[in-house]
Amino acid sequence: MQAMAKVVDGSDPQALARDKTSGFDAEFVSVYRNNSVSALYDVLAANYMSVLDIVGEDFFLKLVHAYIEKYPARQRSLNNYGADFVRIVDKHKIDHRLPYLSDICHLDRAWTLAHLAADAELLAIEDLAKLAEQGTNLEQVKLTLAPGVALIALKWPVFDIWSNIRDEKAVKAGTELEKQKQYVLVWRYENMVNYRALEPAEHSFITALRNGKNLAAAVNAAIIDMPPDSGEQEITALLPNAVGAGLFISL
Repeated sequence: MQAMAKVVDGSDPQALARDKTSGFDAEFVSVYRNNSVSALYDVLAANYMSVLDIVGEDFFLKLVHAYIEKYPARQRSLNNYGADFVRIVDKHKIDHRLPYLSDICHLDRAWTLAHLAADAELLAIEDLAKLAEQGTNLEQVKLTLAPGVALIALKWPVFDIWSNIRDEKAVKAGTELEKQKQYVLVWRYENMVNYRALEPAEHSFITALRNGKNLAAAVNAAIIDMPPDSGEQEITALLPNAVGAGLFISL
């Protein structure tokens, strides 16, 4: 049975033919192996649709086979299958020659996690107003990110490419990129997965809150990354914008 399991996971069916004690016919087992690979291909193609769009079906199938061999499916539900797919993408850098593909992979993964995230009661700006009326010092308040909210620090500025693929818009062929940091927020709000690029100050503000800092510390972290010509309006908008987007759970 162990030999059978290995074949279904992606091993060569002929291994069973060479194992005379297995009792299985290699051609018979190939059917199960092909069905298994096809099912896992469909799952990974859905979870990493942008990677598939960029590398094409043939190369993606190569990645799928490599992933199945290294990380066979062991959970009853396949919805979350592919957590380590970026490791296989990185391992095949010499083949795909796309240094930014790992970033695309991270974005696809964030989309899947946001899509699968549990529901939660979200914080409203009115909730903070009530706390202030009750005498709470809002500067000392700490907020918790809602399930599925992802802050992603990219090494390459690939957000436009990725978001165009997600939005089914045309992507300019042969796009050349210069290595440069970019910050992206991915989250689910009102049953939709949302995503947008973040300014460095926004990223610092939300990251500080994610790391357990209070609002005062988060604002100070954002101020450090604000452009020199920023005004008070940009700073005061950080909290209501983040709360309005549904990024935090109710206190």
